[in-house]
This record gives sequence, structure tokens and C-alpha cells, in this order.
Amino acid sequence: MANALISGTQFAAGVGGGLVVSIASAVLYSRAVKSRKRREFERVLSGRAEEPTFGSFTHWASGNPLKAEDVAGFSFRGQKFVAFRHTVSTRRMQGDDPVLDTQSYRVVQLATPVGPRLSIVPKENERAWAPVDARAGDRAITTGVAEFDQQYVIFTEDEAYAKAALPRESLRWLAGRKLGVPIVLADGVLSVESPGELDANVLRYADILVELARRMPPLRVVGQPAPRDSAEIRPGALERALLGLLVVGFLPLLATLVIIGAVAFVNSVAYFFGASGRVLAGGAPPLLPFLDSQWYGPYPDFGTAAQSFLLGAVLFGLPLVATGIGLVRRAKARTR
Repeated sequence: MANALISGTQFAAGVGGGLVVSIASAVLYSRAVKSRKRREFERVLSGRAEEPTFGSFTHWASGNPLKAEDVAGFSFRGQKFVAFRHTVSTRRMQGDDPVLDTQSYRVVQLATPVGPRLSIVPKENERAWAPVDARAGDRAITTGVAEFDQQYVIFTEDEAYAKAALPRESLRWLAGRKLGVPIVLADGVLSVESPGELDANVLRYADILVELARRMPPLRVVGQPAPRDSAEIRPGALERALLGLLVVGFLPLLATLVIIGAVAFVNSVAYFFGASGRVLAGGAPPLLPFLDSQWYGPYPDFGTAAQSFLLGAVLFGLPLVATGIGLVRRAKARTR
């Protein structure tokens, strides 16, 4: 191992240093993205802000009151909206010490006529988000639209109203969106709640609410086209540089995994076909300090070769197959 072209110290420094750069870049990149999305939200709302005249400040599932923060009213696509943030705190034990975790949630609400309560809940979170306590009168219903029922569950206190409000066209539209957050019609608002701050995602959810409301006949909503000034601010030079550093920092580790996988895969396959020595990395000294291990050949027995083959299949074979499938699909898409 001491005679490898890349010493153990150099290898550790390259991989470790790259990971440090990636982690630091990821933190800074995340902050830059959040800052840009906040600026997008503030820019679009600068000429559209209104004093909130409506809103529901109770939790849609439990009926418990919410402590709304940063309440903002605005008009968008010809409709009136309210957006606000609230914080959920949960306690957990870390060893013998209690720890308080907090999570911010953004709520976006579209003004609608008052009607029976109706909740559209992603099926993957049905147990966590099903209405409880004060909303226990709501019950789950099926729609008969298979692609919708596979993804969502509707809870309502009035099944006839729910089926009138969500015709098959609306259900198919929702199925195509594959939303991961609940949408609720209650207390004179159509609302959506998702983890996060008040940023450009508010406008994305406002757009979804308008499009859904247009497809719900009892709400009588006619949405205007999205305004030109809702276009996103493009990532700046710093943000792009941080993303580049994040990717580059992982390259030493990624290259190492690819080399390990390729050597293990090719040499083990060659062993199965009768080769007595290595096909790859057979020269001396080896490129990397650990490639002189019997894990990469020549193999003392079939069991070691089989384990090497499995390692190579995971690190090299499967990614190679996935890359090939992706290239084929991309080629087919271009020819359509």
C-alpha cells in the first residue's frame, strides 16, 4: 500500500477535503436559495400587498387555534389571498435530556364561498393528517377515479357536496399534480399548508389553489393568467458558484467509488470466465492504496470473487445500467 501511486495520506486528504468543501458549500447554498426565494416573494408582492380581510386561523385537521405570524394579504391572478406562518414545537428525549424541536409551516389561503368542510389528503400521510378531535365528523370517501384514489383520500362532512365540488376532471388534474401536502376547503377559504417560510413557494401554492378552484364548480372562481412579474429571479453568480463547489467537492469520493466498483466488477466477471489474474488494476504499483487487496483479484476462491462481484454490481453495474436506460429514454424523447 505504501507503493501506490496515490498514497493513503493523499487519498484521505483529497476525499476528506472534498467532503468538507461540499458540506460547507451545501450550507451556504441553502441559505442563498432561501434568501433568493424570499426576495422573489417580496418583489412580486410589493405592488400587490393588501390588508388581510379574511382568513382561517385554526388548524385544518384538529380545529385548534393557530398562532399566526407574518400575516400577509395579497391579490394574485385576480383572486384575494392570505399567507401566514406558524410554528409547531415538539418535545423529544435525547438520552435523559428533553429537546425542543421547532418547525415553521407556511399557510396559503384563497377566499371562497362558505361551504361544507372538505380535505384532500395525500394517502402516504393519511394516518398523520386525517382530521381528528373537533373534526371527527369528517369521514373518508372514495371517488371511483383509480389514479386519484391511489394517491389521495378525501375527508368530508358532506359526501354529496364533495362529489359535486370535485368532478372527475378535477380529480384527474390532482392526480397528475402528485401533491405531497393537504388541501382543505373550510371556513370560507381553500388552503394549503406546507413546511417552510414565506417565500416564493407561496406564489407556487397560490397558483395551484387558483387552478384547483377553477375546477371546483361550487367555488365559481375564474382565475386570470399568471402575471409576468411572477417569474422567478434567476440564481446569482454566488449561488451558482456554491452549487458548483458542492458538486466538485463530491467528485473525489464519487471517482473512488466508481474505480472500486469498476475494478471489482470487471475482475470478478473475468474470474468467472476463467481468468487467473486481474484484468483491471493489475499493474504495480496500484493507483490507489487499497487496490492491492484480494477483494479486487486475483481471487483465492469463488466466495471472495462472488462478494467482489456484488460490490461491483452495486457501485458500478447498476449505475451503468441506469445511465444506459436514461440515455435511451433521452434519445427516444428527442425523436418524438
